[in-house]
Amino acid sequence: MDLLSSMMVKARKEHSCGYCQRTIAKGEQYEYANCADEGYVWAWKTCRDCLEVIDLYNITGDGDPMSYEDFVDIIVDLCKEHGIPTDDDTSVMVKALLARKMDS
Repeated sequence: MDLLSSMMVKARKEHSCGYCQRTIAKGEQYEYANCADEGYVWAWKTCRDCLEVIDLYNITGDGDPMSYEDFVDIIVDLCKEHGIPTDDDTSVMVKALLARKMDS
């Protein structure tokens, strides 16, 4: 998977975050990325919470954009490491990781 371009934009309508699946509200800033793989091109949207968790916990792919599945696996592992319940949806786990990092 290749990242063709990315930029921060302001939502003109509701969108869904590609990682945590939460709704990106109208007016909220998010990352808009164009990705390509095996001849297919698509848009990927990432909310600010997921971007912040990626930055705070130094989450990196192998140089390519992370898949949804890879992101969730990493978030679950981080939650287990920090004693955060993993039975919630991904957006709740992301918010818990942010709160934990801000408290430390």
